[in-house]
Amino acid sequence: MMTHALCSGNKLIGVQILQNFLGATPSETLHVGDQVNELVDEEFLSTGNDFATRHQCCTLWIVNPEETHDVLIELVSLLSQNNT
Repeated sequence: MMTHALCSGNKLIGVQILQNFLGATPSETLHVGDQVNELVDEEFLSTGNDFATRHQCCTLWIVNPEETHDVLIELVSLLSQNNT
């Protein structure tokens, strides 16, 4: 239910709620967004429901599901290296 609410508007509030719930700081948070659909003339527009999250945490813009998969594989690998 919460996921649907987060997808229907500005995600900044959702990120803040989740950070509070998990006890995570902005520097410990990565938001993966699909802002690329707002790309015009090689520049991101300041619209879309992912844009505001840039003020609360690091945000990674993703082009497609395959890129999401690749980024998650790389991120898991990097986190695993840091834990050893």
